[in-house]
Amino acid sequence: MYTADIFALYAPNPTDIHAAHSIYFQVLGEHGFIGLFLFMGMWWSVWRTSNWLIQNGGKEPESLWCKNLGAMCQVALVGYAVGGAFLSLAYFDLPYNILVIVCLTKRWILNFRSQGQDWIESIPGKSTKDPTSVQPNVELSISERSVR
Repeated sequence: MYTADIFALYAPNPTDIHAAHSIYFQVLGEHGFIGLFLFMGMWWSVWRTSNWLIQNGGKEPESLWCKNLGAMCQVALVGYAVGGAFLSLAYFDLPYNILVIVCLTKRWILNFRSQGQDWIESIPGKSTKDPTSVQPNVELSISERSVR
């Protein structure tokens, strides 16, 4: 998109080459106010979904990692928002990977809950009578069998 020919054609002073040095001004300059509002809305939505992960992630022991992931994604978004105020990284791929991870994790939690007790009963060693009891599937050696 940014070539020397295009810049020389449209710039008021073609020898004065510069960058926006801010994701917000970069998006505003390339897409206008509508694009900026869509850009900010997208990250606001990721923040809210991460907050949903924090609130709903630790309700089952198997989904505790989702709560931690939501918190770390919010930390990463703060870093991107603050660092983006000084760098032209609007299209850096890591924040978009975070967006995908947050959406997939929310979908995982919803699928996990929709499967309910049937899914937990299918896990070897998992008892539905006592959800905290897990018996490992470990094969005992011959010497350990004789002790028991």
